[in-house]
Amino acid sequence: LKCLAHQGFVLSHRTLLSGMPCFSFLKMNSATDAASDHGNLPKRQERFTLFERCANRLANRRVFGAVLAAAPVMRPIYTAYDSLFPKAITKGSDEAKPVVVFSMLHVEEKDFKEYERLFADYAMKAQANGKGVRACFSFLKENTALQFTWLDYASDLTPQPQALLNLYREGGTVAVFGEWDAGLKTTIDSAFAGTATIDYNNGMAGFIKEASALRMQNFKTGQPSIIYVSRRKIQAGKLDLMQRNFQRSVSRMWSMAPDALAITEFKAETESSVWSLRVYSSFEKGFKAHLPFPSWIIFRQAFNFMSFVEIEDVRASFPLAYVFSTKGDITDAIAMNPGNASYDQNFWGKQIGPLPDFGKGFTSTITHVQRGGG
Repeated sequence: LKCLAHQGFVLSHRTLLSGMPCFSFLKMNSATDAASDHGNLPKRQERFTLFERCANRLANRRVFGAVLAAAPVMRPIYTAYDSLFPKAITKGSDEAKPVVVFSMLHVEEKDFKEYERLFADYAMKAQANGKGVRACFSFLKENTALQFTWLDYASDLTPQPQALLNLYREGGTVAVFGEWDAGLKTTIDSAFAGTATIDYNNGMAGFIKEASALRMQNFKTGQPSIIYVSRRKIQAGKLDLMQRNFQRSVSRMWSMAPDALAITEFKAETESSVWSLRVYSSFEKGFKAHLPFPSWIIFRQAFNFMSFVEIEDVRASFPLAYVFSTKGDITDAIAMNPGNASYDQNFWGKQIGPLPDFGKGFTSTITHVQRGGG
């Protein structure tokens, strides 16, 4: 602001917050970013006020490092507060009836075309005919097929055809979030026997929201979704404490970010690590709203959660990290937090199978675009 004053600018409070065109040099969204998004998806709008743009630039690694350094001092204060006010957890934030299955399966390059054809056909039928199947898509990354499936209930799982299962080779990994049951476990164990290790939610922290009439407007946003899946390394001996603290902060996101459909973690079989899932049905009321700046929730996350994550080497701390979104959404997410650049980026319009349709059953929200099939 001092710099602007020296240049002879006179700013009113309203002008500062509105992000007027005269400050276009601070804009984070470019025309090329917007043009690169798939044509069938909604056009992006300017999402940051001038205040937010300045705040994002100030929140660099040094500032973040200073906040984390204060965690040992501040954490007991939050712990005492949580003991005095145990009802601070939002009612319903432990809800987890939906199931999300994320798979990384090995497919040989010679089988890529056949995989695309078979999975596209399977995914289109599963999402179209399965009442509770709100997402079923895949991306090919080198020799790995990434697969993501959202089920309203475990019973909504559609088994993959044997011809598709025959394409998978040894060394895959599957993570199952949410409220799975014995039937779903039997189906998945049988399908990936000998080709993948499987981690099942064994005590989830966070939430996965149900697609009910009460939250219809949060599922039926008409915006492209943003999905993060990762496996994070946690400091040795801190995992249980991290999960308890994580629940406290995430419970506040339940209502603060109405379009955050899933923010959850569970302990992975890999030593001292967790599987992490984030699903947002819009950028504004989902991703952006889950950590608003300024807000106390940022400090709670930093003191009680991020201080337990191994962050000496960010990429090493996220050995598996994928984001599924438009190019514009992940660009803006990185502008808000450079740590989002650690995720391998996968853009809508290039997926195998249909786009996620979280508004399914309420109304169809996004045009289905696929490759690999008809």
